[in-house]
Amino acid sequence: MLQTAAVRLSRAEIDAITDALTGLYNHRYLHERLSEELVRSRERGQPLSVLFCDLDHFKLYNDRNGHSAGDAALREVAHIIEQSVRSVDIAARYGGEGVRPRAGRDGAPGRARRRRAHPGAPRDRRPQTPSVARSR
Repeated sequence: MLQTAAVRLSRAEIDAITDALTGLYNHRYLHERLSEELVRSRERGQPLSVLFCDLDHFKLYNDRNGHSAGDAALREVAHIIEQSVRSVDIAARYGGEGVRPRAGRDGAPGRARRRRAHPGAPRDRRPQTPSVARSR
């Protein structure tokens, strides 16, 4: 019984920091980790890169193709992002954006270019164009 409770607690903790649709970290967890990463960056005197991704015209895509197609597109984009992050990166959904701390000054632009190469929408639907912005 105690083991079952421990497993449920672990699952509840995971659910509390994970976006249910995409499986990426959620907005709340991102804020916690981003605060930690900012402190770490200042203490070490190292740059911190933050990468935001946005699917252009996603509302229109949802309106034309339905929310289940939109959900599928978001899951596919999340999968692409998960495949391209390092173990020290944090991929999170933030109102539709993804954020990746500790990519380094030169790492973020290259990762942004790779993201643009994968439109993120299911192949049988009109592809979306991600917009990517880098902050340092």
